[in-house]
Amino acid sequence: MADNAQQITDGFKKAVDAQMRYYQALGDVTTEYVKSLMGIWSDVKLPLNLGALKPNASSAATPAAATATPALVLEAERGQQARGVFMVENKLTRHVVTPVVTSGFTGPGERELRPTMRIEPGVVSLEPGARTLVHLIASINDEMVVGATYHGEISVPGLSDSRVPVVLRRRESSSVAAGAGSSRKKGKRRAPKSDDSVTT
Repeated sequence: MADNAQQITDGFKKAVDAQMRYYQALGDVTTEYVKSLMGIWSDVKLPLNLGALKPNASSAATPAAATATPALVLEAERGQQARGVFMVENKLTRHVVTPVVTSGFTGPGERELRPTMRIEPGVVSLEPGARTLVHLIASINDEMVVGATYHGEISVPGLSDSRVPVVLRRRESSSVAAGAGSSRKKGKRRAPKSDDSVTT
């Protein structure tokens, strides 16, 4: 009975001794880790330039460019009407009544163009959170060069400071394009094959 008690006591002492050695080793590792960190910080020259951690202008401009408003493209032949539509939403907390405004258009050589345009509705009336579609109809006339691009903007000043880019283009007349294609076909003559017979 005494031998069993002694064995239990010896086993307990060994377990406690093993635990002590474990924590001592862990303490040594922690001490070396702290010393290493202190050595690294001792090599750092203070004060740090925190401004260097700020994003540069090019990286800051990337998200803005990615979220740029897409242009509303209106394209038709001479004498026709080009149509486009965009959505207006009232994100304010009050009822808003405001006109829809279009700018002048600039074409090749910075030449200004003011085509006849119709906006439906010309004035929007929206409750908070409400939205509506606005239709833009532009008359394509002889002043516009075929294939040229004319840039303008449309805005709703009472709702937002942002503007929607608008692009106007005059397409080539379908009859002119068809005539040009027919002329090219007529200009191509079929060369006689070697086995074609000729009657005199």
